Amino acid sequence: MGKIEMTWERLAPAGVGAVSMRWLRSSSLLVASVGLAVVASGSPASASAPKDGPAGKSAQIVGWYGSGSNKTPLRAGTTSYGLHHIKIGGGGRKTENHETTSYAKGLWKSAIDNGSRYENKWGGWIYVKKYQTPGGQKRRMCVVTSNRSKDNQDLIFAGENYGTKGIITAYWTTYRGWSGSDTVACDRE
Repeated sequence: MGKIEMTWERLAPAGVGAVSMRWLRSSSLLVASVGLAVVASGSPASASAPKDGPAGKSAQIVGWYGSGSNKTPLRAGTTSYGLHHIKIGGGGRKTENHETTSYAKGLWKSAIDNGSRYENKWGGWIYVKKYQTPGGQKRRMCVVTSNRSKDNQDLIFAGENYGTKGIITAYWTTYRGWSGSDTVACDRE
């Protein structure tokens, strides 16, 4: 007599979808659509606990750097922030000084925990740690992070607020060695 057809349409992020039902009768065509939003469970993002994003998506947290109140997420990211941004060498595509080695990541943590901190021109933070290579070259590790209270750069994906973007980029610079301003050195990149 009648035929019921159900379809599940998957929308991003994971866990959000729509259900539509169509009733078809053989004698007359009667179509009724019912939309049902299924919202992903979880509490709203808070300043102290950014939410992880959908697996495999840019919002996914791939690591944490710093400790205590400085604990900052590193997200999978895109070409404009996060791990992907660092791996492609930042906006200038300078892969030689945008390292993602375990040694570099240790310097990111050290910069966030023990380095100097400055507000950058976009309202986020630049953490700076001076270090010397085994060959004697003087460098500064610069870690640029989002500052929710200033830059309003929360990560919004498919209408869902995941909290702070976290680490925007991380790179080293040899500009003027260790002399001069940390902010000038890091802003030059």
